[in-house]
Amino acid sequence: MRVLRYLLPLLLLGIIGLFAQQEAPSQEARRVEVLFFGDDGHHRPLDMYRIFKEVSGNRGINLSYEKRMEALTPENLAKYDVLLVFANHQVITPGQLEAVKGFVEKGGGFMPVHCGSACFKKTDGYIDLVGGQIEGHGDGTFTARVVEPEHEAMKDYKPFETWDETYRHHRLAKDITILQRNGEEPWTWVRTQGKGRVFYTAHGHDERCWNQEGFHDLLERGIRWAAGEEVEILKLPALEYKVPMLPNHYETKIPVPKVQQPLSPEESMKRAQVPAGCELSLFAAEPEIEHPIAIAWDHRDRLWVVETLDYPNGMTTGERGNDRVKICEDTNGDGRADKFTVFADHLALATSVVHANGGAIVSSGGKMLFLKDTDGDDKADERKVLFEGFKMYDTHAGVSNLRYGFDGWIYGTVGYAGFDGVVGGKPVKFDTGVFRFLPDGSQIEFLGKTTNNTWGLGFTEQFDLLGSTANRQASWQVIGDGGNVRRSDRGTRVYPTTLDVQGSDGWEPPVELLGDGKIRAKGRHYTAAAGHAVYTDRRFPWDWQNKAAFVCEPTGHLVSMTRLRTENADFIASFEGENLYASSDAWSAPVAAEPGPDGAMWIADWYNIIVQHNRPGAPFEQTKVERGAGAAYITPLREKPMGRIYRVTPKLRENVSPVEKDAEPKLEPIDPGNPESLLEALSDTSLLRRLHAQRLIMERGGEDLIPGLVERGRNIHALYALRHLGYFKKESAEPLTLLRDILDASPSPALRRAVLEVWPEGAAIPALKPQFESDPFYYRAWLLLAARSPADETLGRTLRDWHRNEQKLRRGEVLDRCFAMAAARHSTGFLLASLENAPDPSVLKERIYPAAIKAFAENRSPQVMAAIEKNKSPLGQALKEAIKEHKVEKKHTPPAELLARGEGVYARTCAACHQSNGSGVDGAFPPLDDNARVAGSPEALVKIVLHGLAGPVEVPGKLAVNSLMPPVVGLSDAEIAEVLSFVRHAWTNDAAPVSAEEVGKVRAATKERQAAWTVGELK
Repeated sequence: MRVLRYLLPLLLLGIIGLFAQQEAPSQEARRVEVLFFGDDGHHRPLDMYRIFKEVSGNRGINLSYEKRMEALTPENLAKYDVLLVFANHQVITPGQLEAVKGFVEKGGGFMPVHCGSACFKKTDGYIDLVGGQIEGHGDGTFTARVVEPEHEAMKDYKPFETWDETYRHHRLAKDITILQRNGEEPWTWVRTQGKGRVFYTAHGHDERCWNQEGFHDLLERGIRWAAGEEVEILKLPALEYKVPMLPNHYETKIPVPKVQQPLSPEESMKRAQVPAGCELSLFAAEPEIEHPIAIAWDHRDRLWVVETLDYPNGMTTGERGNDRVKICEDTNGDGRADKFTVFADHLALATSVVHANGGAIVSSGGKMLFLKDTDGDDKADERKVLFEGFKMYDTHAGVSNLRYGFDGWIYGTVGYAGFDGVVGGKPVKFDTGVFRFLPDGSQIEFLGKTTNNTWGLGFTEQFDLLGSTANRQASWQVIGDGGNVRRSDRGTRVYPTTLDVQGSDGWEPPVELLGDGKIRAKGRHYTAAAGHAVYTDRRFPWDWQNKAAFVCEPTGHLVSMTRLRTENADFIASFEGENLYASSDAWSAPVAAEPGPDGAMWIADWYNIIVQHNRPGAPFEQTKVERGAGAAYITPLREKPMGRIYRVTPKLRENVSPVEKDAEPKLEPIDPGNPESLLEALSDTSLLRRLHAQRLIMERGGEDLIPGLVERGRNIHALYALRHLGYFKKESAEPLTLLRDILDASPSPALRRAVLEVWPEGAAIPALKPQFESDPFYYRAWLLLAARSPADETLGRTLRDWHRNEQKLRRGEVLDRCFAMAAARHSTGFLLASLENAPDPSVLKERIYPAAIKAFAENRSPQVMAAIEKNKSPLGQALKEAIKEHKVEKKHTPPAELLARGEGVYARTCAACHQSNGSGVDGAFPPLDDNARVAGSPEALVKIVLHGLAGPVEVPGKLAVNSLMPPVVGLSDAEIAEVLSFVRHAWTNDAAPVSAEEVGKVRAATKERQAAWTVGELK
């Protein structure tokens, strides 16, 4: 009993302590979430956000940008710890104001900066919250002095001198505590409201202040104070820097700077930012994962990872490389992969995988391989080449992004190396862009040309094709007319959370060294854009669904999130500061970001300090570098055996049941042997799973599923499956009745578009009634259907009538090009109607009439030939001119072997921008064909190749180009002479060849030149 007397008090103390722990859980340290609220005004908030974001990542601060007033809701603000306002909005609704006040009064931090005190000038509740308002200002250079040095936000703070606007305030609240004054003017102050804290500073008019380290310190202090004591800001892992060991023969102009050392996955994750309200988790990492370049899922929801150990210079001429495809599984449901199976190895420069025909198709070097497991051990024991022809002289210019399309074709992209092979017994050749092929390898088609290396492709749920190119065209769409893709992005800036960005941007040196391992890139644009996945699930908010796309920038250590919208049938992608993922770990290099079958966003992190193919110029190798077999510069900093796979998911709501808190979405497996399972999966929330179900139905074949598919006929994937199974080729009236019923009754434009895509070949196309139809994407689908239908004079005449009276059918670039394609297909009727009622001559220079005239020049329609015989209108004259033969008489005849060598150099170094036919890209790259400067002084051309050319560059009849062409590095005198000789004689050009001796003289005379030439200097 005596023992019990002593034990009972101890037991009671333990129970009391346990309850105390439950009632007051310890606060977990984390990164602080700040919403930077801006506008489109003259203070350029997005630019100032970019500046501060680059330093915030090393301070444990997550910065997110927003400018939409409708984002000021209690639900959205609850994701953040601090609301920072740097804007000049003037109208706020009562509900929005209450949301802001409620956020603060419940404990949120509020930070109006500079013009934040000029927002909502007539709204008393907002002014009261700030604690004062701007009355007027001058400007000047000054240092605001600290008047409350003992305040916790100002201890040991060092004021800084800056140019800024000198604000004068009025309507000052009595409860503000002034921390700084400019002269006698209150400059920085704090106050509280409810449980929340308000921190205001008048600093910050433009980058002269925002670039100041002292201002960064002030902002950080304000954020930490405003966030409150309840938010314990995570202490970030320290970064260790060392001087890298380089080969002795690598010459450097300056001492080689220190390089950050790698972090463990867990430590690296602490330096990563994901959207507020989301969380990052690790699925797999080294040693199980190395250099993940692509990810995909099978119908069993297992992750497949393509690991490329051969990239960039480990090219193999034989069959056995070092790359592999690995299946990763989480067998115990804890969110981490615990089973890894190598499905296929000894691949050479593998870049992508897609499932088809009971196996997997993998791009491996120049070949497209089909791999299949025939005995059920998850290891490929069947391997065959579907076709080959992807050129391999530069390994970062190859094939990638294989995706299974709604129509049963495999889609992919290729860089400037291009394709030259035989498919289905026919020779095929194309350059950089988008293509598709049948899963059995019997046919391939080129769909759209891009401007440079192309590593991004994605589908919306309506089967729109979007993608990205590596440099300065981070979003584009495929139109369907086989021409150039249409640029969708409006600006291509990236928004990293670190200064340690290694991407180059134009002429060198692209980066500057700040000392102690710190690097600042001079540009902030895409130089290595990869991927363009569209969010097509339901786990994230509705405004992500088909409206958010994700583009990786590995040299910036981030995955951008762009908002998609449409004008007419044109997609517009706005890159305005949002990231899915951004890291201040210089090794983090995300190369793929895809929505998984669970609705999460998955990220493949290459994780290497050097990921770019071409040297950045600094900081590692400044002068002499070597290129390997894959044309990439050789560096010991590149090939480290690391890699990580992350998942980004929404945080679970508070106050949920324990069962819901522990539960991941439960995915019902798709059973290929169960017809009901296949049919049900056609309506899954995940596009990925719907496409797997559709594919399995189409590969299964047979007619037993047709009744179930017809029953689900108002499902896009069911329609495509029915077409593949031959249902719409039946002679009975039922198939067309199903399609017409959908067109007449379905409220879904996407479903009606799908009807046009599967419309039976040979059947009369459905009438378009513009007066009753309003969806521009339906117009597009109808015009493309008309463009692939048999030529019809009546339809051509109708198109001519619509050209005059239905402007909405060709409004925007996409519709205009699709209309041109339809007018070309039905050119006879279109041109006859135009000749009978002559159009304004100005339209003859637009896109549609030239397309119809070109079609006539090829088909030489007898009706049109007869109609133009006595027709003297401008259109009639243009048609007569079109059928004349034009021959180019050339005076110069350089040796064929010289031209052949020059063409090879051109394909390797120039074609990606100036195009294989020398046409260039309007507004981006000047044409080389029919360009007087090309036929002019060889000396000027040599100078451009050696040192680059700065815009503006004007070519008659073309859009001016006001960008910068970098020097073409690494070419010998002979190679420069060869490529210039080729260009001066190719296409319609005809000028004398250039000798290696001429090049050598120019090189010697300009060896001290550092800057790019301008057009004025070369005259």
